Amino acid sequence: SGAGTYPNMLYQGGPVIHNPNVYTVFVGNWGSAANQTRATRLTQFITDLLNSSFMNILSQYGCGSTGTVAGSVFLPNSIASLTHSDLVTLLQKAINSTNRATTLPEPAGSDVFVLYLDDNTGVNDTVTGNVLCEATSDTAFGYHSFFVTTAGNPFYFAIVPGLTDACLANSCPDVNIPCNLQTTQTQEQRQTTVTSHELSEMCSDPQIMPTIAASKLAWYDGTDPNAVTGFTAGEIGDVCAGTNGTITVGSNTWTVQPIYSKWDDQQSNGATTCVTS
Repeated sequence: SGAGTYPNMLYQGGPVIHNPNVYTVFVGNWGSAANQTRATRLTQFITDLLNSSFMNILSQYGCGSTGTVAGSVFLPNSIASLTHSDLVTLLQKAINSTNRATTLPEPAGSDVFVLYLDDNTGVNDTVTGNVLCEATSDTAFGYHSFFVTTAGNPFYFAIVPGLTDACLANSCPDVNIPCNLQTTQTQEQRQTTVTSHELSEMCSDPQIMPTIAASKLAWYDGTDPNAVTGFTAGEIGDVCAGTNGTITVGSNTWTVQPIYSKWDDQQSNGATTCVTS
């Protein structure tokens, strides 16, 4: 009914993911009992998220109101600082693999992939400009990207690193500058927060990367600033970066990042912008 706070968050014509079919991919060393438990919890989180009212927020962007976890795969990796090329090689190799334990499907339809890195692996992706959990120059706590497979299909993936205390200290060294994650949060809470942000954006704007051929924006705002950070609003997760909420599904309560709702923004004439359901 009204313009709202973010009138320029508009559909730009690119693809969106409807009712996402999610594969969780655990990259690196996840062999310990503690890491196996964490992997199980993170997969359960995505299962619950896709079957919660959180997905109703994404329905207004054409993403459907539910989704499915299609499977989990553990991919060995010995590269401590992954580049975009490393990631493409790793994922294409998994598509080509004949070993069922380390195989990923050729993406089709609504397939998307959430990559969780082990605690000792970072990213230095000069193609997208994202630096995650490196010793210096970190630019993000997670991001999403895509590449075109050798079979010609878009492979949409999100990256969520270990987000240890050391990672946060390197990413947010200045205590006078607000940080989107906090050391008072558990590692699981940090990872579920970032996952909710990236999964939402991967579904509503899967081809954001302008440096990659065939990119085409979907839901995006390149003008309005985030009310807290002052940076360009960007995607629907960026609008609400630095905020936290929870969802409860069955006996599980999870920490998530609220997501921008254009419907609520317009109906409230800017009073309500970020919601969790």
